[in-house]
Amino acid sequence: MHTRGTAKNASERGPLTSTTLALSLTLLTASACSSTATRDPATPADDPSGTSSSGWISTPPEPTPASPAPSAEPTASAPAVPPPSASASPSSLARTPAPSPSASAPSDPPPHDHGPEPATPAPTPPGPPPHVELEPAAFMTGDVPKIDQKLAKLTDKIATCIADHGGLSAKSATLKLQFLVRTTGRAESVEIASKKSISDEAAQCVRTLLKGRSVGTPSDDPTGVTLTITLKPR
Repeated sequence: MHTRGTAKNASERGPLTSTTLALSLTLLTASACSSTATRDPATPADDPSGTSSSGWISTPPEPTPASPAPSAEPTASAPAVPPPSASASPSSLARTPAPSPSASAPSDPPPHDHGPEPATPAPTPPGPPPHVELEPAAFMTGDVPKIDQKLAKLTDKIATCIADHGGLSAKSATLKLQFLVRTTGRAESVEIASKKSISDEAAQCVRTLLKGRSVGTPSDDPTGVTLTITLKPR
């Protein structure tokens, strides 16, 4: 009797025990899922923008509209001012006021009035041809044979030079010339040693007359010669 009772009680409790176990397993599974969701690092945190996540799937934040880029084209109200050009037109330069001369630099002092400039002296009028005397040539080195005869042929031309350039300024005048004679037999390097009572132009005329003149072959190369000319009125 007792064995049957026990078996009967067990058969009565069998459906209740199965239902209780099933409910317990369901509660344990739900509790495990809840704890897993809490500890899962992949679960997104609260959005700083204020939107909250619902469960494991988070709602993406709404995109913020970007501000429009500034336009590169200049506005009509404020046109760009071009820089000054290096090649400015003369008219634009003329509009620029020039600095005052008195402010930039001191004015030049007025020129001194020295009176009228002296007049250029008039050329000396020609005079009468003088009488020309040639002293014997003096040699510094060597000798030039027949030089006196050759120079004597120039007396008339010497008188013309003196007369055409003012003549004599005194009763007598002298002119001393020095020159060299080389193997060519011509007077070279003619210089005026001294002059008296004749103008500079007259002395230069005689010097030019003697320069390059044939006077004879010298004994030495070169031979220095001194010629003295005496001038007197006719």
